[in-house]
Amino acid sequence: MCPFLKPGVISQMFLHGETSAVVRDLTPNTSYEVTFIPLSNMQFSQSQTFHVSTLPGLVQTRNLQAVDITATSLRLVWSRLPGDPELYVLEYSPISDPRLTQQKILYGVEASAVVGGLLSNTTYRITLFPHSAQHVQPDVIMVSTKIDPVQKRVLQVKDITSTSFLITWSRLPGDSGSYTVHYAPTSDPRQMLRKTVTGDEDRVLIDGLTPDNTYRVTLIPESNAPDTQVVTIQVSTLPDLILARNLHIRDKTSTSFQLAWSRLSGDTGNYVIEYVPVTDLGKKVQKTYGDLTSVVFSSLAPSTTYEVTFIPESRESTTQSQTMLVTTLPELIQRRNLHAWDISTSSFRLTWSRLITDKGRYVLEYGLVSDPQKKLRKMLTADETTMLIGNLNPNTKYQATLHSEANVQYVPPQSIQIATLPEQLGPAQILISDPTAHSFRVSWGPHLESVIGYEIQYGPLPSNSVQKVQVDGRFNTTVLEGLKSNTTYLVTVSAIFKSGGEKALSAIACTEINGTKVKYLRIEDLQSNSLKAVWGSADGDVQGYQIRCRRHARRLSTINVAPEAHSVQLTGLPEGTTTKICVKPVYKNGAGKNLCKKVKMHPGTTANSYSSLQMQFNGTKLVVQ
Repeated sequence: MCPFLKPGVISQMFLHGETSAVVRDLTPNTSYEVTFIPLSNMQFSQSQTFHVSTLPGLVQTRNLQAVDITATSLRLVWSRLPGDPELYVLEYSPISDPRLTQQKILYGVEASAVVGGLLSNTTYRITLFPHSAQHVQPDVIMVSTKIDPVQKRVLQVKDITSTSFLITWSRLPGDSGSYTVHYAPTSDPRQMLRKTVTGDEDRVLIDGLTPDNTYRVTLIPESNAPDTQVVTIQVSTLPDLILARNLHIRDKTSTSFQLAWSRLSGDTGNYVIEYVPVTDLGKKVQKTYGDLTSVVFSSLAPSTTYEVTFIPESRESTTQSQTMLVTTLPELIQRRNLHAWDISTSSFRLTWSRLITDKGRYVLEYGLVSDPQKKLRKMLTADETTMLIGNLNPNTKYQATLHSEANVQYVPPQSIQIATLPEQLGPAQILISDPTAHSFRVSWGPHLESVIGYEIQYGPLPSNSVQKVQVDGRFNTTVLEGLKSNTTYLVTVSAIFKSGGEKALSAIACTEINGTKVKYLRIEDLQSNSLKAVWGSADGDVQGYQIRCRRHARRLSTINVAPEAHSVQLTGLPEGTTTKICVKPVYKNGAGKNLCKKVKMHPGTTANSYSSLQMQFNGTKLVVQ
């Protein structure tokens, strides 16, 4: 058989007994001539020829696409075909100039590649084909890069004065880090000066300029970008005017006043101030101040006029000093606001207001109104405005007097009378009852009508943790819950009176041990005069167990066994009687609770009269198992 359109190419297949055959590796969409020649010894066997056309082949594409397109780069992505090798050849060039064709060899199994260094606003022809010995149809696409926007540098002027201004600018990605600023008067460009700024700075102060003049300012950045452009602006300085300084007086009193002023652009930061009474010019005082805008003058004479001269130190020759007259207020006798608060049965607190004339200490005197000769005195600093007076008698009147040591004028002392509250009854007794492992009841007395409520504070000993419970004044008992087992607590009951006072009483309470009973108690091997008691171990650090046997009309017998024992054999018990067996765990700091059972002994028989050699324990025979 051979292709119909290429008779020179012939292929053969030999079949042995088959009645069908599959011909493979044919060319799509091609006509073939097929000749069937039987091999036979018979003379009438003839060959047969017929034509067959293959179907058109399915065209598979790699779906080559360009994504992430910028002005100078793009990223190519494609899908791999089953027959592709591990090597691709990528060619790209501007369609306007094919001589600028560039080629890349791509390795590996990745299906993407980034192409950079492209021209902005340019259409490229991009060809991708597998590097193969066989002829493979390449993939070709056309891609246009984006327009590269021209980035403009923002150059701004701030803080313009008559002799200076501040230049600021924005940094661009291509800036390498230093800038040169040229500036010169527009009327005389030959007077050009320059300043260089390095590092990451984005501003420079241009000073030493002429007032009311226009300057041409040019910013030259050092940049790696080829299209970096300089930026030029024009700036005019302010006219050289004599600015009026805002000089005024605040907080004037009889002995002081505050002088405040505004800063001008030419101020260097130092100011000289002179002040003197107009009636005595020989007492002039001169002081120099730094970078301030206000100052307080004190220790002045009341009702006196002062001449105040303000002299600024400035870079500008036009700055002038200013003089003003200030008169202090007349001397007034001031009264202090003295009052008492937080009054209780044994104390009160005094509070007073400060006067402007207060410069020294305070002296506080207090004593009984009924005995004014007996007074106590306390010295206080000038910063104190409150004082707690304690250790006083209930229901007693006291008089307190406050003296101020003023440096300027006399301030009369202020006095006040205070009566302490009558003594009130509080809780006189506390009763602890109903203890469990995690709670107990607290009761107190007597019941007081003057009480608005109670506050119960409790905490384990020893410990600094305290919990509080509020109880209405109508009740005098409460249950404290959520406590730790086998713990000693300090309980304090405070009565809160309607008048605001308090009184407290404390007591000690203990919770019981948690799980202080044996888990169970069983009676086994019950005979007419013996039995076996079996119990489950109790919780905690058990030191042993105490077994008690109370027999009818006889005294109580007690047996102590080791902590690892959990059963005991009791013999010699009265026949036909009721016996009470109790088991109690014993701890290091006390005993737990009993678990008891009553047992009815069987009537005796002759078989029970045999004597036995067993240990006697208070009349009861014991075998520990």
